[in-house]
Amino acid sequence: MFKWILAGALLLSVAELYVLITVGSVIGAGGTILLLIATSVIGMLLLRLQGLTVFHRARAALVRGEMPARQMLEGLAVLPSGLLLLLPGFITDLLGVVLFVPLIRRKLLLTLVGHHYVLFRQQQWSAPRHYSASGEIIEGEIVEQEQPQIR
Repeated sequence: MFKWILAGALLLSVAELYVLITVGSVIGAGGTILLLIATSVIGMLLLRLQGLTVFHRARAALVRGEMPARQMLEGLAVLPSGLLLLLPGFITDLLGVVLFVPLIRRKLLLTLVGHHYVLFRQQQWSAPRHYSASGEIIEGEIVEQEQPQIR
């Protein structure tokens, strides 16, 4: 497994370097550097915006009494896409932008969750209430009864 990850990282690095050199020869070194900085800044802004959006949707689901499983998974999917945009390189930027598209992100999550046989279901729940509806205090006492011994 480690060999495949190492080979993939090496292949991605070589491909990124090739694309950087190609783009640099077309628009120049300064333009390439500015473009890379711009995509990193856009990545940070998108990560913040999407992260806050997912957070607000999860909080709204909790208020409605639903478990925010889908929103939590989407929040986990936003993180790698933002990190891909922060990495220097045009291939990782393209992958990051693709993962930021909500429709693609949901489809990918459904595919990943489906392959791991994880079942998420929405269920209603509510926080336990420790007060009476009328607000009045009802006093009482606890009476313990001894259980008869079974012989």
